[in-house]
Amino acid sequence: MLACLGYCDWSRIMRIALEAIRLKMKWFGVLLNGFRIFRPMPKGPKLGDTLKQWRLTPIAFKDSEYVVLLLRHLNNQALFKDIAQIFSVFERGNVLLRKTKGFIRINKGMSLYVKPLQPDVSLGNRSVFIDGIDL
Repeated sequence: MLACLGYCDWSRIMRIALEAIRLKMKWFGVLLNGFRIFRPMPKGPKLGDTLKQWRLTPIAFKDSEYVVLLLRHLNNQALFKDIAQIFSVFERGNVLLRKTKGFIRINKGMSLYVKPLQPDVSLGNRSVFIDGIDL
């Protein structure tokens, strides 16, 4: 086996409806419409749409070139099934972030707020490491 990955249909787990679109994303939609003339491309969501997304889960590979081929195949399958976005959480510096050139990628910082399950428990100012795949 040269590469493997898992994915789940995130829209079956969580319904995310679009309430507002930033100007940058509107322009991005116009750009996608232009590319659609030359090749199949996903349609940008409109206000009120429920996002159709697949989330990548554990990814393993012997060589990053093989996983890129697998991602391209998965991307084509998603397009065929009318899935608009494929997403995953990667740590900064992950090798796949450098190898997925040609894919549309949006880098976004993430804030995570944690509520303790037990009352009166505090971590203080200590840092907590959470692997991105656990999110």
